Amino acid sequence: IVALTLLSLYIAICATANDVHNVQVSMTANFDSVPLIFEIAEFFHDHYASKKDANKLYFAFMHQFIDYYHTSSSSSSSRPSQQDIYHWTVQTFRDEIGDAGIETLEFALSLNHYTPRLAMFEQLYASFLSSSSSRDDNLRTE
Repeated sequence: IVALTLLSLYIAICATANDVHNVQVSMTANFDSVPLIFEIAEFFHDHYASKKDANKLYFAFMHQFIDYYHTSSSSSSSRPSQQDIYHWTVQTFRDEIGDAGIETLEFALSLNHYTPRLAMFEQLYASFLSSSSSRDDNLRTE
């Protein structure tokens, strides 16, 4: 009886371990998504913020992207696509952040994880511009 119980427990555990469950996530928001480059840059800033030199990877990404963008734009008549930027990022930074980092990046990008934060920054900037221009108008009329 003990052997039969252990066998059934083993079969149940193996069956559960072999089951693959897909997770589907969706997000509804009242703002548009932002360009991929902004999300990737925010990932590098946010994901490595706790490291000793937190901004090192962020600025390395930005400098290398600028070089890539200018090289791509000069060699062809069009700018790199979102897909080109993604593939370039994965190819260029895989050694730096590892496979787990690439998987985390892919997951964050698939969820548009940084879009709400970037949309907030955009709204704050627009609010600042409108308040500063109205302040300037008030100073001119006085």
